[in-house]
Amino acid sequence: MTNAVLLRPLPYGDPDRLVIMYMDLRNRNNFGMPLSNENFVDIREGSTASFEDFAAFRTARQVLLGRDNLPEQVRVAVVTTNFFRLLGRPIVLGRDFLDADGIPQPGVRATDPVTFAAMAVVFCAIAAASLWLPARRAAALDPTVALREG
Repeated sequence: MTNAVLLRPLPYGDPDRLVIMYMDLRNRNNFGMPLSNENFVDIREGSTASFEDFAAFRTARQVLLGRDNLPEQVRVAVVTTNFFRLLGRPIVLGRDFLDADGIPQPGVRATDPVTFAAMAVVFCAIAAASLWLPARRAAALDPTVALREG
């Protein structure tokens, strides 16, 4: 545990330059809340002298059908288009986001039923891929070799 947390560097480009920003609502005793979309945009546009770049993410838990059609809870994240570039991490499968991917399309709202259904399908596909890749990798291991080398 000590090696993973203290000795091994974080797997990001320039980890010593990363900052996580939260919101506090002191009057309501709420601390460490994620920034609202509006606050994120205000800070990103107003802090160009302080920060080289600014990205956002929001995590959630989703229940998907896993092996044998049993429900499995997975963590998912919604990120801004520059998230992976800011962290200095390559995309493992597919392509990186383009800045244009983050621009809302005219006449399309998140509450539109077709948009809502399409996004649910996209998020489920991403979550399914994030389950499938590690499972495929784990299934390819020979347990006797893995135990002998450990």
